[in-house]
Amino acid sequence: MAVTSAPVRTTNLARPQQATLQSQSLLLGLLVVGLLYGIVRSAYPAGLARVLQIADFMGTSADAPSFLVRPAFTLLNLVLTLLFALSLSLLLTALHTDFSSLPLVNQLLKVPESATLARVGLYAGLIVAFMLGKFLIVEALSYIFDLRPLATIHYREFLRTTLLLGLLIPVVLLLLLSLNAYWPYVVKIANGFVLVLLTVTVLRVARTLHQHTSLLNLHLFAYLCATEILPLAVLLKLIVFTYPD
Repeated sequence: MAVTSAPVRTTNLARPQQATLQSQSLLLGLLVVGLLYGIVRSAYPAGLARVLQIADFMGTSADAPSFLVRPAFTLLNLVLTLLFALSLSLLLTALHTDFSSLPLVNQLLKVPESATLARVGLYAGLIVAFMLGKFLIVEALSYIFDLRPLATIHYREFLRTTLLLGLLIPVVLLLLLSLNAYWPYVVKIANGFVLVLLTVTVLRVARTLHQHTSLLNLHLFAYLCATEILPLAVLLKLIVFTYPD
């Protein structure tokens, strides 16, 4: 009995140590994200203020229409997209402590659960690929549904809302890492934040498009379902509603 119980005890001791190492890695990543945001703010103060202006987001700024037709792919936007991807990948790594709640990822990609940096890199790569692929989807479907004038506005609103709400991710991650050991319910709060992030982005895009063309337009409604509603349902299933009760 003593011989057979030794591996079990070793495994039980290894799990808290592994969780501690993962938390330390995530805290280090959170520190790096904060430093990078500080560097970007120092290097692009005016550009960052335009991208992340609350008045534009709430629709109270007179400059909002011109903001939405500016080029989406600027150096600042690409840097902010990478920072958003890194922040969200850290949060997803903290939420999904293993790949058992992500069966699709677990089947397609073999990444060790203990390799925290590899998992963060995997999530970040998938997020960047999704955001760039979103542009191709919007361009293609806007052409199919004969809504080409709305393509730039659509993607710009999607990008602006995502990047603005992404500023809250480090705060949520810090609360999750700080309170998880004492208040497990914080996991549901962090998971709810991801739900809000995805849902508000879709609602903001729908509101902006409705200001240019009524959603009663069948083409616009079908276009919105194809570009926003269906991807939202897939993302919610993959990364939000994956936890056992």
